[in-house]
Amino acid sequence: MPTVSNAEADGRAPTAAVPDEFVRLERAVRRLLDEVAGYRARAQVAERKASELEHTLRDVNSGALDPLKLKDGLKKLEEENRELRRRMVQAQDRIRRLVARFDFLGEDL
Repeated sequence: MPTVSNAEADGRAPTAAVPDEFVRLERAVRRLLDEVAGYRARAQVAERKASELEHTLRDVNSGALDPLKLKDGLKKLEEENRELRRRMVQAQDRIRRLVARFDFLGEDL
């Protein structure tokens, strides 16, 4: 039974007797390069976030941003959001009742 080389198993054209150790080494290096690319991408994201945090911290320290005002503003927006949701539910209920009335009137015609 003919044996299939690692190169052939990987879909590459067979080369002049490449030792299996080299093939395994190549796979390991490729895997490491992929990991390094992943770490590099994660590091870039972390650097961007750190830069944003440093900028925000400078704004807070300089007085350009007041955390207490931001907290109060957030609280007010959350309250407003709850009120708007409540009003939306009421409006949806009214619309359902109107649609039901129109359906009822339409049946009479």
